[in-house]
Amino acid sequence: MRLWSVIALLCAGIGCSEDYDKPPTDPPDQPPTAQINVPFEGEEIANGAFFVARGQAVDKEDTFEDLRVTWFVAGEERCPPSPPDAEGSTRCDVSFSWDKQSISMRVEDSNGNTHEDEINIVLVEATAPSVNITAPTENASFRQTDLITFEAQISDGEDSPEGLAVYWESDQDGMLDLSHTVSSDGTVTGSGYLSASTHVVRLWAEDTSGRRSQDEVIVHVFPEEQAPIATITQPSDGAEIVAGSLVLFQATVGDEREEPNELQIEWSSNVDGILNTDDASSSGTAEFSTAGLSLGEHAISIEATDLDDMNTVHSVIISVVSEESTDTGGE
Repeated sequence: MRLWSVIALLCAGIGCSEDYDKPPTDPPDQPPTAQINVPFEGEEIANGAFFVARGQAVDKEDTFEDLRVTWFVAGEERCPPSPPDAEGSTRCDVSFSWDKQSISMRVEDSNGNTHEDEINIVLVEATAPSVNITAPTENASFRQTDLITFEAQISDGEDSPEGLAVYWESDQDGMLDLSHTVSSDGTVTGSGYLSASTHVVRLWAEDTSGRRSQDEVIVHVFPEEQAPIATITQPSDGAEIVAGSLVLFQATVGDEREEPNELQIEWSSNVDGILNTDDASSSGTAEFSTAGLSLGEHAISIEATDLDDMNTVHSVIISVVSEESTDTGGE
């Protein structure tokens, strides 16, 4: 039996004020409370940047699951009605523009009572991300078989590093699949291979407002390690040389990585030993002249050695004869 019913029976027996025999009225239903916690009034937010608004919903009669929270930006619905979480917290992912610089949060209880909180923000121009490649360095050299480490540092005035869209590309190989990671401090790390070529490698970073930045480095990638080339072009194999005459020795040299003038060149004779060690020209011509070869048959060789200590030897056979034998042979 309710308390007011017992009081009514007692009043009937002893007499009471007429108000005691009436059931008490329930307190009026209280509206819910909406409070925006993020952003705060007057907060500066970048134009078009991704932003997470957060708030708190409270009601004295309803459970949180009975409440419905709706978010608006400048009066336009951005997050449809949904209950807050088990602690009354709610969030909405939004962005602002020059004609939309306010956000409101409306809470409605099960009886249709509502309460709304509104915040006005200050919009500022968004900035593009900052991108700085730290590896590989400018003009770094690799083989196409080398696993190359790619590293960079990125940041943005509005978005966290993990919120930026990041990708690597090469002007030769296109988009690079480096399986890179982006850490909370803005470090980007990955690894991969490049084809044999000179590459302009770029790292692009794009923020949630669509602004992009890039940094680039030039990277040289060479084929698999190979021995140099070296071919004697003058004199021809089997040539006869008159003793004491000036003879031009000439060869073409090259390497898959080093410039021709970076190769170590050595001309030699199996009879007279080392003849010349002059560098080749940048165009790949190695040459020298001598009039001091001994009489007899010579195996003339050129040996080209690159910076990887790989070498190539090419030889021709020539004969150095006396002038008298030449005259005799001509009779």
